Amino acid sequence: MIANLLTKRSLVLFVLMFVAMMSFPVSASNDEIPDASSNQVYDRPYMQGTLLFDSNMSGNWDIYMMTGDGHDLRQLTFSPADERWPTFGPDGRHIAYSSNEDGDYNIVIQDLSGERRFNLTHCCANETEPDWGAWDQVAFVSDRSGNKDIYVKNVWNTPEERGQGSSEPAQITFDGSDQTSPAWAGQSNGNILAYVQNSDIWVIDTERFESWPVREGGERETSPAFHPYEGMSGGRSQQPEFMFLKSGQLYSSLIGWNNDYKQSNWPLNVPGTTINIAFSTDDPCTIAFVVEEGGKIGLHDYCDNQSNPILIPDGNANWAANRVDYGPSMGGGGMMGGMGNMMGGMGNMMGGMGNMMGGGGNPPMGGGGNPMGTMQGMMNMGDDMMKQQEEMMRQEEERMRMESERREMEMDMERQREQERMDQMSREQEQRNQMDEERRQSELQSQRDRDQMERERREEEMSFERERTEMQMEADRERMAMEQQRREEQMAMDREQMEQQREMMKNMEGSGGRESFYEPEEKCFVESEEGSRGLFGNIDIGTEIDCGMDAGYQERLKDPTTLAIIGLVVTVGATLLQMVRGS
Repeated sequence: MIANLLTKRSLVLFVLMFVAMMSFPVSASNDEIPDASSNQVYDRPYMQGTLLFDSNMSGNWDIYMMTGDGHDLRQLTFSPADERWPTFGPDGRHIAYSSNEDGDYNIVIQDLSGERRFNLTHCCANETEPDWGAWDQVAFVSDRSGNKDIYVKNVWNTPEERGQGSSEPAQITFDGSDQTSPAWAGQSNGNILAYVQNSDIWVIDTERFESWPVREGGERETSPAFHPYEGMSGGRSQQPEFMFLKSGQLYSSLIGWNNDYKQSNWPLNVPGTTINIAFSTDDPCTIAFVVEEGGKIGLHDYCDNQSNPILIPDGNANWAANRVDYGPSMGGGGMMGGMGNMMGGMGNMMGGMGNMMGGGGNPPMGGGGNPMGTMQGMMNMGDDMMKQQEEMMRQEEERMRMESERREMEMDMERQREQERMDQMSREQEQRNQMDEERRQSELQSQRDRDQMERERREEEMSFERERTEMQMEADRERMAMEQQRREEQMAMDREQMEQQREMMKNMEGSGGRESFYEPEEKCFVESEEGSRGLFGNIDIGTEIDCGMDAGYQERLKDPTTLAIIGLVVTVGATLLQMVRGS
């Protein structure tokens, strides 16, 4: 439907142009070709699209944009920090750049209106030279590992984009030397990335993580830039193609599949040293470049071998630029930009037809020109236009198909990553559960071990107490036995002593000693009142008395002298006793 509509519109446009050409004279161009030895350059190529660049024209580095012809300059960043190395996003409405507003350089994403921006990296190192690929991934240089390596990070659906935290980028180069100037391939090969290592250009396949050198010329090679679509050689190359600078000169090369590099030199007669290049997305035949002297910005149509580059807008503006990116037109891009390219090309062809038919004031059909030949030329031009339209529609359909496949691939990858995250979370939860269970089992075992040790300690204490009690009881029994033995021995000694005393008494009786002193078998009693008188009073009749107290003893008690002495003794004793009690 779209192809038929565009074809009909193209035919109508072609008829209108044909009528206009037949109605008005076409004169030769009045442009004068300046001296090629001067600093002015000529043959302006098609100037559709938007130029994005960094510049320190205001004292610090900021990001600017302008139209492809060098007009409508617009400043995009205004902080007192430095914003550098800008790059267009694939939608043409967002840009990425490096800013040191937070101290170190970080990658910042911003829309062209400036209403929204966010920090994509949030790191403690310098992230520089971002390049936003066709698959919504930004490649950049970071020195977080000690030297400069290439990292890749998604832009959308990240914690940074949602304002919900930060995430880590993927490191894709690990060589000990520095890798700089990353550059993504076009839409058809969005997994291919070129970069500079040791002044040579290398390429890496980010899906298979395979890298190889493409350029090893031993010269200073910089600024790789891939053709945004099928490649500079069209379908014949069947692999991504890029341009680069070697000691300031413009070269192109394939990435080297099957060791096919197809390297070519493209003369770029620029008054100065070229330091950066970028392809236009509206007109892939045009590249933008930056000249070191004055940071001037220029354009070059490499498809036209007779074309010379120009410096915009008039060759005298010192833009103080360092890096440039060539995005779609401010009024739109993609298919409509391609239509603009077609119309621009048609204008060039019409100019050529005018030169052929005119001839400096000749009649409308030219001096001796053939009208039928002219009509045939216009028909051929119409056929060429239709072929260009069909080719552009085919490219657009192919691009849309590849975009759809890319989105499906991204959705599959996102679903796969989400599933992997869920699986990882499940595994981590299982590990945590297992660790918790092991911890609980360990705590239970530790408690059981402590209980067992406590029981063993108590049993040991009880056993020790029993042993101590038994030992004490045994010692008591031994002591009692010894005491019993001692008493028995004492009793035996007492009995033996009594036996000895009895034996001695018997011996004393047999030797004529006191016969009446001890008569164990004889008992005496008071028998009469006379016998009951004693020293301190009378004794009851019938009381047992010592048989040795005979009548002679009683007679002595009747002696007055004896009684007086005894009385004196009793008095003295009573007095002493009274004194003792008083004291």
